[in-house]
Amino acid sequence: MATDPISTAPVLADDAVSAPAAPRRAPGPRPEQLSQTDRLWMFWEANKRLVLTLAAALVVAVLGVVAFLAWRASKNDEATDKLADSVALFETGQFEQALRSDGARAGLKDIADTYGGTKAGNLAQYYAASALYELKRYDEAATYFKAFDGDGTLLGPSADAGLAAILENQNKPADAADSPLFTPMHLLSAARAYLAAKRPDDARRVLERIEADYAESPEAQDVAFMLGQADALAPATPAR
Repeated sequence: MATDPISTAPVLADDAVSAPAAPRRAPGPRPEQLSQTDRLWMFWEANKRLVLTLAAALVVAVLGVVAFLAWRASKNDEATDKLADSVALFETGQFEQALRSDGARAGLKDIADTYGGTKAGNLAQYYAASALYELKRYDEAATYFKAFDGDGTLLGPSADAGLAAILENQNKPADAADSPLFTPMHLLSAARAYLAAKRPDDARRVLERIEADYAESPEAQDVAFMLGQADALAPATPAR
């Protein structure tokens, strides 16, 4: 039986079997075509683990602050209750008893040391310093006066004056004179300290400030006398 001969003709390119074309995807919206809601949703889908972690951390921080404020308020209440009896002793001049704890009552020093971060504990710092000053325990008094935060309070100037008085009593009048001065009382104390340190020019400068800025204050009544003291300390001007 005769067979057909195998064709040796070359296969043309047009005869090749072409691969099926990949399906085309529908084009998505461009970023500028997305609504704000769509953008937020896409951000959430891409970052929800991070967002949840940050939210949890924020909740923990807020709860921590609330718990701390509640704890501090309760400590302030405790300190206020403890302070009343010791302040009563202080106001009747029983300074040693006010400072000491006796079992049933907390002393000023213990209240100041334990509750110093609260308002009542801070007030105990001032009372403890004042009691120690009255007992002439100046080094301890200075420690509590310095620990007392008197910013924005009526007792702040008194604490500064207490420190200046301690320096005067410790024979450091020049240091006392250089203490912060914000009231007529402080200025007058500083003038006394300058006079004790034999610095009449500085004393006169402070006294003249009282005359200029606080002429209606009770301290102004002492200015003329102290200016006379400053004049007496000033070196004599040589005659021409």
